[in-house]
Amino acid sequence: MKPSTNKNNIKKWVIGIITFVVLFFVGAVVVFNIALEPKRNQISEVGEIALDKTPITKIQKYYHLNRDVNSLALAGTNKNKKYYFIYLPKTKKAYLYQNTKGVTEAQVINVFLKDHKDRKITDVNLGWYKKRPVWEISYTKTNKKIGYVIYNFEDGEELSYIDNL
Repeated sequence: MKPSTNKNNIKKWVIGIITFVVLFFVGAVVVFNIALEPKRNQISEVGEIALDKTPITKIQKYYHLNRDVNSLALAGTNKNKKYYFIYLPKTKKAYLYQNTKGVTEAQVINVFLKDHKDRKITDVNLGWYKKRPVWEISYTKTNKKIGYVIYNFEDGEELSYIDNL
């Protein structure tokens, strides 16, 4: 009779552990979704503003940059022009730039790769920094350290370089 009791105890423990793991996983997913909800709402808001208040009719890509100010941006087009739209949620200010009035994402990537050959780009963002539009490129190095470079949107000048983090 003892072997049967041990098997039942083991089954109860296994079922308890599995239940705990499943509940923990479900809880983590719920917390993660709740945490991301404000960002989803802001992205939706910037898209609606751009489509309602600018010549943009199609959104191609969203960006988020949080340096000295939180900014949301997007790249979009209408029938014949490409635009970049930057929105500052805290102040409710918005800025619209034609891609011909600044450096495009592709151009800033090319400048970065030319100057930093041993880096691997992990992310490119458009946003607002020190009262001007900027591109930020995040990267990793072969030694697994990360870094950031911020370029002026208007002329592609390197404004900030942070390496080996």
